[in-house]
Amino acid sequence: MQHDVRFPPVMGMNLAGADVRLPEDLQGRRNLLVIAFRRSQQEDVDTWLPFADESMRRHSDVRFFELPVLATGYRLARPWIDGGMRAGIPDPGVRARTITLYLDKAWFRGVLELPSEDRIYALIADRTGHVVARADGVFTAAKAATLEPFLAGGDEAATG
Repeated sequence: MQHDVRFPPVMGMNLAGADVRLPEDLQGRRNLLVIAFRRSQQEDVDTWLPFADESMRRHSDVRFFELPVLATGYRLARPWIDGGMRAGIPDPGVRARTITLYLDKAWFRGVLELPSEDRIYALIADRTGHVVARADGVFTAAKAATLEPFLAGGDEAATG
C-alpha cells in the first residue's frame, strides 16, 4: 500500500442490531479493523483480540471493530446468519463492535487492495477511513510492532 487507500462507504449492521455507516461511524482517532471473509477465519481473527484490547487500554482514542464480510447474495439470510453469530457472542460490547457487511466482496477487496479472501486483514484507519497501516493473517509480535506506531498516532502508511 504505497498510496492513498480509503475505506469505502458501506452500510452494515452490528450484532447489537444497530445500523452502521462506514467509515462515517468509525469512533476512534485510530480504528483497528479486522476483516474476515470466511467463517473458518474466526480463529485467525481471535488471535488479534488481546492486541486489540491492549491497544484500546493504552490509547484512549483507539477503537476496534471486527468486520465479517459476506457476499451480497447472503443478504436475504441475514437474520439467520447474524442471529447465529449473535447467539455465539454473549458480550454486548463484542456484539456492538462486530459489524457484518453484505456486499460485493471483489469490489470491496479491490478498493482496499486486499489480494485474497484466503486470509484475514488488520487495517488501521482514521475517522475518515484513510488506511494508514495494515497487516494480514494471524497476529504475531512482529505485526504488532509494525502497527503499534500507527495506533499511537504515526501517519506514514505501512504494511506488515
